[in-house]
Amino acid sequence: MKSIGAGAFRNCRSLQRVAIPNSVTNIGDGAFSLCQSLQSVNIPDSVTDIGDMAFYWCSAMETVRIPKSVKTIGGGVFAECDIELEVSSKHFTADEYCLFDAKKQTLLSCCRKQVKNYTVPEGVTSIRDRAFYKCGRLQNITLPQSLQTIGEGAFFKCSSIRDITLPQQTAIIGDDAFSNCSSLKGIRLPQSVMSIGKNAFSGCEELQSATIPDSVTAIEKGTFFGCTALLSIAIPNSVTSIGDTAFFKCSSLANITIPHSVTSIGKDAFTQCTALQSITIPDSVKEIGDRAFSECPTLQSIFIPLGSREKFEELLPYDKEKLV
Repeated sequence: MKSIGAGAFRNCRSLQRVAIPNSVTNIGDGAFSLCQSLQSVNIPDSVTDIGDMAFYWCSAMETVRIPKSVKTIGGGVFAECDIELEVSSKHFTADEYCLFDAKKQTLLSCCRKQVKNYTVPEGVTSIRDRAFYKCGRLQNITLPQSLQTIGEGAFFKCSSIRDITLPQQTAIIGDDAFSNCSSLKGIRLPQSVMSIGKNAFSGCEELQSATIPDSVTAIEKGTFFGCTALLSIAIPNSVTSIGDTAFFKCSSLANITIPHSVTSIGKDAFTQCTALQSITIPDSVKEIGDRAFSECPTLQSIFIPLGSREKFEELLPYDKEKLV
């Protein structure tokens, strides 16, 4: 046997010990995820690759040895674990809380789910996918000025984080990066941010305001889905599209102005924005998806440019009476 496949022992909740034979070179994505009774696993010197989330939520493990042979390790490999790492591989290093590549440029995974305060070391340029996945006790995270990329689901469901400041070099925020950070009230996005992924802030129920930098060209699908406390949002002139469900159920949002750069508004983009009273749409908009403003009971006025009524009656056939 040369490989343990993706999800091979996933959710084997009674599994307590595993002896991996010396013939194995690869441990697949999520191979032992959700093995909550797994107390020990011996990773042999033959293993070179360990996949994403391979030991996710193996909450009974206390110590894991990374042998010399290991060359690649996926993101979130020890998410929701509370373990001490013994790193023998020259390709990796670790501190008390996290696993990194040898140069400490990439943070691969938090290994201590009980962590409350953490400072990511200066020099780290990338936080990998799901690195702090469901670190529900994490209250304060300090990010280094060197940080450029935040991976998919990097801080997913870190439900105790209240405030976060992104450094001036951060360019990419991945899909679901801060999704379900239910205590997050404020986030500062620098002008360096070029891309904000799908559902990046979805389910951030306490988020009250956000300013999107003018380096961003699209508000992706579900970016602010379910941000029920969001009172205001400033959309810059750089944005050309607002994705499906982008502001779905932003039930505190009262007014919004769509800039002249926007050409498309996705389906259900503002559905269930129950406090929305007015919205201004420019002539640049050529496409509006189904139910874009459905279930908005307080929406009284959709302001459109002079002479464009016929066009918007076609784009918004169910909201003709609200066009102003």
